[in-house]
Amino acid sequence: MKKRNYKRFFALLLAVMMIFSLTACNSPQAQYEKADSLLAKGEYAKAAEAFDALGSYSDASRMALYCRAFIAGEEGEFQKAATAFSLLSDIKDSALLADYYTARSLEEQGGAETDVEKWYQAEGWVPYYDAYELYTKLSLFRDSDIRAEACRSTVYNQATALADAGKYNEAAILMGTMGSYNDAEKRSLYYSACYCEQQQDYTGAYSLFASLETYEDAATRAQAILAAEYAQGEGELEAGKYEDAYATFTWLDQNAAYAHQNGNASVRAQESAYLRGEQLLTQPEPAFAQAREWFALCGEYAPENKASATERIKESWYLQGESFLYGPEPDFVSAAAALEQAGDYPGASTRINAYWYQLGIERMYADTPDFEGARAAFETADGFAPEGEPTPDVRIMESWYLQGLLFGENNDYVNAMLLLHKNPNFRDTPENIEHLRSKFPGAVDAGISHLVALRSDGTVITKGLNDFGKCLTEKWKDILFIAAGHFHTVGLKTDGTVIATGSNKFGQCNVQGWSEIIELSAGKYHTVALRSDGTVVAAGMNTYGQCDVGSWTDIVQISAGENHTVGLRADGTVVAVGLNTDGQCDVDGWTDVVAISAGLKHTVALKTDGTAMAVGRNAYGQCNVNDFKNLIAIDAGNAHTVGLTADGTVVATGDNLYDQLAVDDWTDIVAVSAGGWYTIGLKPDGTLVAVGNNYYLQCEITDWQLNVN
Repeated sequence: MKKRNYKRFFALLLAVMMIFSLTACNSPQAQYEKADSLLAKGEYAKAAEAFDALGSYSDASRMALYCRAFIAGEEGEFQKAATAFSLLSDIKDSALLADYYTARSLEEQGGAETDVEKWYQAEGWVPYYDAYELYTKLSLFRDSDIRAEACRSTVYNQATALADAGKYNEAAILMGTMGSYNDAEKRSLYYSACYCEQQQDYTGAYSLFASLETYEDAATRAQAILAAEYAQGEGELEAGKYEDAYATFTWLDQNAAYAHQNGNASVRAQESAYLRGEQLLTQPEPAFAQAREWFALCGEYAPENKASATERIKESWYLQGESFLYGPEPDFVSAAAALEQAGDYPGASTRINAYWYQLGIERMYADTPDFEGARAAFETADGFAPEGEPTPDVRIMESWYLQGLLFGENNDYVNAMLLLHKNPNFRDTPENIEHLRSKFPGAVDAGISHLVALRSDGTVITKGLNDFGKCLTEKWKDILFIAAGHFHTVGLKTDGTVIATGSNKFGQCNVQGWSEIIELSAGKYHTVALRSDGTVVAAGMNTYGQCDVGSWTDIVQISAGENHTVGLRADGTVVAVGLNTDGQCDVDGWTDVVAISAGLKHTVALKTDGTAMAVGRNAYGQCNVNDFKNLIAIDAGNAHTVGLTADGTVVATGDNLYDQLAVDDWTDIVAVSAGGWYTIGLKPDGTLVAVGNNYYLQCEITDWQLNVN
């Protein structure tokens, strides 16, 4: 090729290359890269315009938004920037930038009002906390650490400003939310202490200041509170506000064992309690119990020239006893109880014994005498007697005497005799015993095959079958009550002991150790007795539990059947133990009962309204007592039942094989007894009537005279 051709060729090639180069520079990719280069240089406005020029090429439109988000951030439009970046979370660090500018926006929202109280009320700290949380997540991103510190610092400073404005509670709350930042934890406690002090909650303030020890002026302020409290206690003492003073000094003692130049807090607390007790004790209407409570707080404290707190407690009991004694309505029981508590206080023991003595007199001579209570009072008097008055022992004898006379007036000759025989030589007791004997018509109890009768002179006569010696009573004397079993006889003596004769196969006559007995009853092979305290004892056969009466209390009458035992309680209910094959023990639901009687296999009861009821075997109609009315006594035999009416006539039901029910013509009867197959009636003059089986001559008693006076 010629040289000229080479030149032409190279010129042409250069032109082509220039055209290609110009075309490449104007391509979308080239423009995109140029825009991206501007973005990298931080020329966000130019970059945004370049990306906009690319239209829909690639992600140019989103990149343009990305650039404008930076512009918004630089211009302080933090929320706008955050919103834009959040839409571009997949582009570079947009997600981090979204959180960053959100935090900046929150920080801006928190502001820093000049009026810190308004700032607090508007909850200006909340955005700062939220911003802090976001900055913390962005650790080392841009200036996040610095800005997080700035947020905490702002809240801290605002809290301090609140405290400077006297808003300690608000300041403590803000400081308390800052955790371990600077001294926020201690400062929160400090401000809380200041707030407590501001609210006059010195207990809380002292506790908090003391816990801070050397922080700021906490120790000094804690001591200042103690001094102020001590001064307050002194002021309360001077004003007579002893309860308040006690509370103040006690607080000082419990919280700091505080000692002041004017004294020890513990001692001043005792002084306050003493003065309060004295105040309560000497007011027009003394509050004795409250006074004792205050004196009890003093230990052995005693002011100069005054009795100790312990002695003042005794004094309060003494004075309270006096108040019970000399009140509008003297209360001797309460007076005695109070004086007992007075212990060795001068005059207390004499007073209390005098009160018990007087109480015994009142109980003994009340409209409704309480002789048992009177005796208890005289026993408690510990031998004391007013000058010229009988000793308590003599008064006790007098109570037995008067109670015996009262029983006699109510025709309860057994109890009258028992009580009068306790002191047979007291006053005119012998004459009264003779008088009672003259009125006592005697008593009868019909057994299975023998009859036992008690004469007014205390001797006993029997009639009928004498197997096992059950009728050997001719030597008995001073007897007040008798009971006939199937094969034995028992008697109650005037000294409350018991005597027995007859079969002792099962120990039914082992009654020698019994005492304080007031009533007896004999069954087939067992004996039961009622004590004066309402309990019951038993001896003899216990195959069916008929002697299981040890737990009975409040009993007023007992009755023994063939193999069961019933007891009447003071409240009118009935209990029963023993054989129950025929339902003779089914008495649980009985109420309003005044008398009971146990037959062979049935049980009968007299009610308060004069009617009767029965349970158990009824083969012969012995339980058909529903028609009985106007009764004053009732008794159950083997298979029949008899009842005494108020007009002295007798009704009967049950087995009549031997005419044991032939009582229709009886009149003027004062007591009845149903035996095995016979019935006995006692008249006021001490004579007897009888109907029924006389196989053992137990009914041949028409010539008997029980009233021997």
